[in-house]
Amino acid sequence: MGTLFRVEFYAADFESAQAAVEAVWRRVHDLDEAFTDYKPESELMRWCRQPAGTRVKLSPDLGRILEQASEVTRRSAGAFDVTVGPLKRLWRQSRRDAVLPTPEQIAEARAVTGWDKVELFPDGSAVLRVQGMRLDLGGIAKGYAADAALWILKEHGLERALVAASGDVVAGEAPPGEPGWRVGVASLSDPDGRENAVRLRHQALSTSGDTMQSAEIDGTRYSHILDPKTGLGLTVRRMVNVIADSGALSDAWATALSLCGPEGATLPEEIAFRFEEAGASERVVRRGWPTEE
Repeated sequence: MGTLFRVEFYAADFESAQAAVEAVWRRVHDLDEAFTDYKPESELMRWCRQPAGTRVKLSPDLGRILEQASEVTRRSAGAFDVTVGPLKRLWRQSRRDAVLPTPEQIAEARAVTGWDKVELFPDGSAVLRVQGMRLDLGGIAKGYAADAALWILKEHGLERALVAASGDVVAGEAPPGEPGWRVGVASLSDPDGRENAVRLRHQALSTSGDTMQSAEIDGTRYSHILDPKTGLGLTVRRMVNVIADSGALSDAWATALSLCGPEGATLPEEIAFRFEEAGASERVVRRGWPTEE
Protein backbone atom coordinates (compact mmCIF):
# COMPACT_ATOMS: atom_id res chain seq x y z
CA MET A 1 0.00 0.00 0.00
CA GLY A 2 2.95 2.27 -0.56
CA THR A 3 3.92 2.45 3.10
CA LEU A 4 5.33 0.46 6.02
CA PHE A 5 3.18 -1.68 8.29
CA ARG A 6 4.35 -2.45 11.82
CA VAL A 7 2.78 -4.85 14.31
CA GLU A 8 3.50 -5.06 18.03
CA PHE A 9 1.99 -7.68 20.30
CA TYR A 10 2.52 -9.97 23.26
CA ALA A 11 2.73 -13.71 22.53
CA ALA A 12 3.48 -16.79 24.60
CA ASP A 13 6.16 -18.15 22.27
CA PHE A 14 8.05 -17.43 19.07
CA GLU A 15 6.23 -20.04 16.96
CA SER A 16 2.76 -18.60 17.60
CA ALA A 17 4.09 -15.10 17.03
CA GLN A 18 5.64 -16.05 13.71
CA ALA A 19 2.48 -17.77 12.50
CA ALA A 20 0.39 -14.74 13.38
CA VAL A 21 2.72 -12.30 11.63
CA GLU A 22 2.78 -14.39 8.46
CA ALA A 23 -1.02 -14.46 8.46
CA VAL A 24 -1.10 -10.67 8.91
CA TRP A 25 1.20 -10.09 5.93
CA ARG A 26 -0.90 -12.42 3.74
CA ARG A 27 -4.05 -10.53 4.69
CA VAL A 28 -2.53 -7.10 4.02
CA HIS A 29 -1.09 -8.34 0.72
CA ASP A 30 -4.51 -9.63 -0.38
CA LEU A 31 -6.13 -6.30 0.47
CA ASP A 32 -3.45 -4.46 -1.47
CA GLU A 33 -4.16 -6.68 -4.48
CA ALA A 34 -7.85 -5.77 -4.20
CA PHE A 35 -7.68 -2.06 -3.38
CA THR A 36 -4.63 -0.53 -5.07
CA ASP A 37 -4.95 1.82 -8.02
CA TYR A 38 -1.27 1.34 -8.92
CA LYS A 39 -1.68 -2.23 -10.22
CA PRO A 40 -3.78 -2.61 -13.39
CA GLU A 41 -4.94 -6.10 -12.40
CA SER A 42 -6.20 -5.22 -8.92
CA GLU A 43 -9.88 -5.87 -8.33
CA LEU A 44 -10.52 -2.13 -8.13
CA MET A 45 -8.83 -1.35 -11.46
CA ARG A 46 -10.47 -4.29 -13.27
CA TRP A 47 -13.82 -2.91 -12.16
CA CYS A 48 -12.94 0.59 -13.36
CA ARG A 49 -12.16 -0.80 -16.83
CA GLN A 50 -15.63 -2.33 -17.21
CA PRO A 51 -18.01 -0.57 -19.65
CA ALA A 52 -20.06 2.12 -17.92
CA GLY A 53 -23.27 0.73 -16.46
CA THR A 54 -21.94 -2.82 -16.03
CA ARG A 55 -23.15 -4.33 -12.77
CA VAL A 56 -20.21 -6.07 -11.07
CA LYS A 57 -20.21 -8.34 -8.03
CA LEU A 58 -17.66 -6.99 -5.59
CA SER A 59 -15.61 -8.97 -3.10
CA PRO A 60 -16.82 -8.60 0.51
CA ASP A 61 -13.82 -6.40 1.34
CA LEU A 62 -14.28 -4.03 -1.59
CA GLY A 63 -18.02 -3.81 -0.98
CA ARG A 64 -17.50 -3.15 2.73
CA ILE A 65 -14.89 -0.43 2.28
CA LEU A 66 -17.05 1.36 -0.29
CA GLU A 67 -20.02 1.31 2.09
CA GLN A 68 -17.86 2.85 4.80
CA ALA A 69 -16.50 5.43 2.38
CA SER A 70 -19.97 6.40 1.18
CA GLU A 71 -21.07 7.25 4.72
CA VAL A 72 -18.10 9.58 5.24
CA THR A 73 -18.74 11.14 1.82
CA ARG A 74 -22.33 11.87 2.79
CA ARG A 75 -21.46 13.31 6.20
CA SER A 76 -18.61 15.44 4.81
CA ALA A 77 -20.72 16.88 1.97
CA GLY A 78 -18.42 15.29 -0.60
CA ALA A 79 -15.11 16.46 0.87
CA PHE A 80 -14.10 12.80 1.17
CA ASP A 81 -14.62 11.14 -2.21
CA VAL A 82 -12.96 7.94 -3.42
CA THR A 83 -13.89 8.68 -7.04
CA VAL A 84 -11.25 11.44 -7.29
CA GLY A 85 -8.76 9.15 -9.05
CA PRO A 86 -8.70 11.17 -12.30
CA LEU A 87 -8.14 14.42 -10.40
CA LYS A 88 -5.43 12.81 -8.25
CA ARG A 89 -3.56 11.50 -11.28
CA LEU A 90 -3.67 14.98 -12.80
CA TRP A 91 -2.43 16.59 -9.57
CA ARG A 92 0.39 14.06 -9.12
CA GLN A 93 1.64 14.93 -12.60
CA SER A 94 1.34 18.65 -11.87
CA ARG A 95 3.42 18.27 -8.70
CA ARG A 96 6.11 16.35 -10.59
CA ASP A 97 6.23 18.92 -13.41
CA ALA A 98 5.68 21.97 -11.14
CA VAL A 99 3.02 23.17 -13.59
CA LEU A 100 -0.62 23.73 -12.66
CA PRO A 101 -3.21 21.81 -14.66
CA THR A 102 -5.27 23.85 -17.08
CA PRO A 103 -8.95 24.58 -16.41
CA GLU A 104 -9.76 22.32 -19.36
CA GLN A 105 -7.80 19.41 -17.87
CA ILE A 106 -9.50 19.86 -14.50
CA ALA A 107 -12.93 20.02 -16.13
CA GLU A 108 -12.23 16.84 -18.09
CA ALA A 109 -11.15 14.99 -14.94
CA ARG A 110 -14.07 16.33 -12.93
CA ALA A 111 -16.52 15.03 -15.56
CA VAL A 112 -15.63 11.46 -14.55
CA THR A 113 -15.54 12.20 -10.81
CA GLY A 114 -18.28 12.18 -8.16
CA TRP A 115 -19.85 9.69 -5.77
CA ASP A 116 -23.24 10.32 -7.42
CA LYS A 117 -21.88 8.32 -10.37
CA VAL A 118 -21.50 5.17 -8.23
CA GLU A 119 -24.35 2.87 -7.22
CA LEU A 120 -24.04 0.16 -4.58
CA PHE A 121 -26.64 -2.60 -4.30
CA PRO A 122 -27.69 -4.66 -1.24
CA ASP A 123 -26.46 -7.90 -2.85
CA GLY A 124 -22.86 -6.62 -2.89
CA SER A 125 -22.78 -5.59 -6.53
CA ALA A 126 -22.06 -2.10 -7.84
CA VAL A 127 -22.14 0.04 -10.97
CA LEU A 128 -19.97 2.87 -12.27
CA ARG A 129 -22.27 5.08 -14.33
CA VAL A 130 -19.66 7.01 -16.37
CA GLN A 131 -16.91 5.63 -18.58
CA GLY A 132 -13.37 6.54 -17.51
CA MET A 133 -13.94 6.63 -13.77
CA ARG A 134 -10.98 5.72 -11.56
CA LEU A 135 -11.45 5.11 -7.86
CA ASP A 136 -8.72 5.86 -5.33
CA LEU A 137 -9.03 4.31 -1.86
CA GLY A 138 -5.85 5.94 -0.54
CA GLY A 139 -7.73 7.88 2.14
CA ILE A 140 -9.28 4.81 3.78
CA ALA A 141 -7.49 1.63 2.64
CA LYS A 142 -4.57 1.73 5.11
CA GLY A 143 -6.94 2.15 8.06
CA TYR A 144 -9.12 -0.70 6.79
CA ALA A 145 -6.05 -2.92 6.35
CA ALA A 146 -4.85 -2.10 9.87
CA ASP A 147 -8.27 -3.14 11.20
CA ALA A 148 -8.02 -6.40 9.29
CA ALA A 149 -4.49 -7.05 10.55
CA LEU A 150 -5.56 -6.51 14.16
CA TRP A 151 -8.44 -8.93 13.64
CA ILE A 152 -6.02 -11.60 12.37
CA LEU A 153 -3.91 -11.18 15.51
CA LYS A 154 -7.03 -11.59 17.66
CA GLU A 155 -7.93 -14.76 15.77
CA HIS A 156 -4.51 -16.09 16.77
CA GLY A 157 -5.25 -15.28 20.41
CA LEU A 158 -3.06 -12.17 20.49
CA GLU A 159 -5.35 -9.59 22.07
CA ARG A 160 -2.61 -7.25 23.35
CA ALA A 161 -1.62 -5.84 19.99
CA LEU A 162 -1.10 -2.69 17.95
CA VAL A 163 -0.92 -2.22 14.17
CA ALA A 164 0.60 0.91 12.62
CA ALA A 165 0.25 1.69 8.91
CA SER A 166 2.03 4.99 8.36
CA GLY A 167 -0.25 7.63 9.94
CA ASP A 168 -2.93 5.11 10.91
CA VAL A 169 -2.64 3.24 14.22
CA VAL A 170 -5.13 0.63 15.47
CA ALA A 171 -4.86 -0.68 19.03
CA GLY A 172 -6.31 -3.77 20.68
CA GLU A 173 -6.06 -4.63 24.37
CA ALA A 174 -3.47 -2.66 26.34
CA PRO A 175 0.01 -3.97 27.18
CA PRO A 176 0.30 -5.67 30.57
CA GLY A 177 0.04 -3.17 33.43
CA GLU A 178 -0.69 -0.23 31.13
CA PRO A 179 -3.92 1.76 30.59
CA GLY A 180 -3.36 1.67 26.82
CA TRP A 181 -0.80 1.84 24.04
CA ARG A 182 1.13 5.10 24.07
CA VAL A 183 0.88 6.70 20.62
CA GLY A 184 2.48 10.00 19.62
CA VAL A 185 0.24 12.82 18.38
CA ALA A 186 1.65 14.84 15.49
CA SER A 187 1.14 18.59 15.23
CA LEU A 188 2.33 21.30 12.86
CA SER A 189 5.14 22.20 15.26
CA ASP A 190 5.93 18.56 16.07
CA PRO A 191 5.21 16.45 12.96
CA ASP A 192 6.95 13.39 14.43
CA GLY A 193 4.66 13.35 17.48
CA ARG A 194 7.51 13.27 19.99
CA GLU A 195 6.17 15.87 22.42
CA ASN A 196 2.61 14.64 23.07
CA ALA A 197 0.92 11.26 23.15
CA VAL A 198 -2.41 9.62 23.97
CA ARG A 199 -3.24 6.17 25.30
CA LEU A 200 -5.23 3.93 22.94
CA ARG A 201 -7.16 0.80 23.89
CA HIS A 202 -9.60 -0.76 21.40
CA GLN A 203 -9.38 2.44 19.36
CA ALA A 204 -7.73 3.85 16.25
CA LEU A 205 -5.82 7.07 15.68
CA SER A 206 -5.17 8.58 12.25
CA THR A 207 -3.25 11.70 11.27
CA SER A 208 -3.52 13.72 8.08
CA GLY A 209 -1.19 16.58 7.27
CA ASP A 210 1.24 17.92 4.70
CA THR A 211 4.31 18.84 6.73
CA MET A 212 6.40 16.37 4.71
CA GLN A 213 4.68 16.49 1.30
CA SER A 214 4.10 19.72 -0.57
CA ALA A 215 5.10 21.50 -3.77
CA GLU A 216 5.67 25.12 -4.69
CA ILE A 217 4.23 26.15 -8.06
CA ASP A 218 4.31 29.72 -9.34
CA GLY A 219 5.18 30.96 -5.87
CA THR A 220 2.29 29.20 -4.09
CA ARG A 221 2.71 26.29 -1.68
CA TYR A 222 0.36 23.42 -2.48
CA SER A 223 -0.31 20.34 -0.33
CA HIS A 224 -0.37 16.79 -1.66
CA ILE A 225 -3.89 16.65 -0.16
CA LEU A 226 -6.23 17.19 -3.10
CA ASP A 227 -9.34 19.34 -2.82
CA PRO A 228 -12.00 17.75 -5.10
CA LYS A 229 -13.74 21.11 -5.43
CA THR A 230 -10.76 22.83 -7.08
CA GLY A 231 -8.77 19.92 -8.50
CA LEU A 232 -5.68 21.38 -6.80
CA GLY A 233 -3.83 20.74 -3.56
CA LEU A 234 -4.75 22.65 -0.43
CA THR A 235 -2.94 25.96 0.05
CA VAL A 236 -3.65 26.16 3.80
CA ARG A 237 -1.43 24.14 6.15
CA ARG A 238 -3.46 21.82 8.35
CA MET A 239 -2.85 18.91 10.71
CA VAL A 240 -5.74 16.67 11.74
CA ASN A 241 -5.79 13.86 14.31
CA VAL A 242 -8.86 11.63 14.63
CA ILE A 243 -9.69 8.91 17.16
CA ALA A 244 -12.43 6.46 16.21
CA ASP A 245 -13.57 2.90 16.86
CA SER A 246 -11.90 1.63 13.68
CA GLY A 247 -8.94 2.49 11.51
CA ALA A 248 -11.10 2.79 8.39
CA LEU A 249 -13.17 5.53 10.01
CA SER A 250 -10.28 7.39 11.62
CA ASP A 251 -8.36 7.27 8.32
CA ALA A 252 -11.27 8.56 6.22
CA TRP A 253 -12.30 11.25 8.70
CA ALA A 254 -8.74 12.55 9.06
CA THR A 255 -8.71 13.10 5.29
CA ALA A 256 -12.21 14.58 5.24
CA LEU A 257 -11.53 17.07 8.04
CA SER A 258 -8.31 18.15 6.34
CA LEU A 259 -10.49 19.31 3.46
CA CYS A 260 -13.75 20.57 4.93
CA GLY A 261 -12.75 21.47 8.50
CA PRO A 262 -14.87 20.77 11.58
CA GLU A 263 -17.58 23.18 10.46
CA GLY A 264 -18.11 21.47 7.10
CA ALA A 265 -19.02 18.00 8.32
CA THR A 266 -21.58 16.15 10.39
CA LEU A 267 -19.34 13.92 12.44
CA PRO A 268 -20.57 10.84 14.31
CA GLU A 269 -20.75 11.51 18.04
CA GLU A 270 -18.22 8.81 18.91
CA ILE A 271 -15.42 10.41 16.90
CA ALA A 272 -12.88 12.66 18.66
CA PHE A 273 -10.62 15.00 16.75
CA ARG A 274 -7.91 17.63 16.96
CA PHE A 275 -7.83 20.13 14.06
CA GLU A 276 -4.93 22.54 13.61
CA GLU A 277 -4.63 25.25 10.96
CA ALA A 278 -1.69 27.58 10.31
CA GLY A 279 -1.55 31.04 8.78
CA ALA A 280 -3.33 34.29 9.50
CA SER A 281 -6.33 32.39 10.89
CA GLU A 282 -4.19 30.09 13.03
CA ARG A 283 -6.40 27.98 15.28
CA VAL A 284 -6.74 24.67 17.07
CA VAL A 285 -10.17 23.02 17.44
CA ARG A 286 -10.79 19.96 19.61
CA ARG A 287 -13.81 17.77 20.25
CA GLY A 288 -13.71 14.90 22.71
CA TRP A 289 -9.91 14.83 22.52
CA PRO A 290 -8.29 12.97 25.45
CA THR A 291 -5.73 14.53 27.74
CA GLU A 292 -2.29 14.34 26.16
CA GLU A 293 0.74 13.04 28.06
